[in-house]
Amino acid sequence: MDFQILVMKYALSAPESFLAATEEEIDSVYNGAGPDWMPEWGCDILTEFLRIFKPAIAIHDWRYEYADGTEEGFKTANEEFLANMRKIIAAEYSRWNPLYWKWQWRAWLAYRACVKLGWSSWLDN
Repeated sequence: MDFQILVMKYALSAPESFLAATEEEIDSVYNGAGPDWMPEWGCDILTEFLRIFKPAIAIHDWRYEYADGTEEGFKTANEEFLANMRKIIAAEYSRWNPLYWKWQWRAWLAYRACVKLGWSSWLDN
């Protein structure tokens, strides 16, 4: 998947290092949705559940891979993740479409999971 094209399509926020990376470098970091400790089948289910957010997930994975270990960096990475998911939703669906609200709910759940459960993964990198 050419994540950088999708970043431009949706005007997503991403670090310069992500934008300068090759697809191979991004693919080596991107593991789909879910933490590294989750079994592959669990990540597959979660990635499918969040399928429209793959470019936002790739950026988020990149942020976590190159984490600075600070609380501010953690907060920034997760808030950027939510903002990027919302940009994708806004580009794909009108507010009058029920799918807009379905994806908003999923984006919020993904964001809250990262905030509540992601600290140890943030520190591991």
